[in-house]
Amino acid sequence: MTLDNILTFGTMGAWFVSEIVINISKRGKGLMAKKSPGKISNLLALLIGVASVAVATFIGVLAKSNDIRWLFSPIYAVSYTGLGIILLGVVIRCIAVIQLKRCFTVDVGIVEGHNLMTSGLYRFIRHPSYLGTLITFLGCGISYVNWLCVIILIVPNVIWAVMRMNEEEQVLATHFGADYQAYVMRTKRLLPFIY
Repeated sequence: MTLDNILTFGTMGAWFVSEIVINISKRGKGLMAKKSPGKISNLLALLIGVASVAVATFIGVLAKSNDIRWLFSPIYAVSYTGLGIILLGVVIRCIAVIQLKRCFTVDVGIVEGHNLMTSGLYRFIRHPSYLGTLITFLGCGISYVNWLCVIILIVPNVIWAVMRMNEEEQVLATHFGADYQAYVMRTKRLLPFIY
């Protein structure tokens, strides 16, 4: 096994393990409403995430074996940069989860004693967890050194994230009212000063 393979499998493994841990440990514990409006978006997240990674991996491996590059020249530095971006995304997502503590759930909803988080990463953007996820998908595409892989990984996952943010913001606006509206007015969703 080459160093490239070890780094790739290790990075992808860290990403997948972090997602499994978050999804098992943060599944709807203590939600006030028994019915979560995010059931469909949870299923979509799984389907879109797995399908986009599978298709991008197939294309990336096929392109690599045929020495086809649609993004950069076939140098390991670009692939390693992509792996670094994956780890950056994982770190941002994990920090966002840790900062929300017990109020973070993978289901859309409000937990008992839920406080509106406006500090840490949440001081700058409203959805740092999704930012981390999207950065991870971007890094995965770059690690394949292939434009098509980047598009396959980013486009459907951005569409899903926007849908999910809309669901969450409706629930938060209903629960926190004017406080949430004031928070929305002074922050962006994913990118400070941009969106």
